[in-house]
Amino acid sequence: MGPVLPSGWAPIAAVHHLALDVERWWFHAIVANDPNAWNYFDMNPGGARSVPDSLDVAALYDAECAKSDAVLESVDVANAPEAWPTFLSETATHAGQLDVVRELIDGHQHLVLN
Repeated sequence: MGPVLPSGWAPIAAVHHLALDVERWWFHAIVANDPNAWNYFDMNPGGARSVPDSLDVAALYDAECAKSDAVLESVDVANAPEAWPTFLSETATHAGQLDVVRELIDGHQHLVLN
């Protein structure tokens, strides 16, 4: 799927961002306190970093999620992280963004009532 928004953003970019800047960076830099992981973070995921055509983004995301799970298994989650960034959005925000873009693409609205 190509760009959907006027900025040139495409849904695949959100999954790529979640893999690298949420799963890889968040769990390694913040949860595992790995100072080298700060090099992973991209402050402009929608524009600066492109997604290579040959990249299997779903596989990358799955692999990064598995690494995040391993980090969670190896740390004491009762201890507070040494760093806590205040400039990040959560995965739920991006899921909502993807839902809006999906509606732009197919015109359908999906409402879940509890």
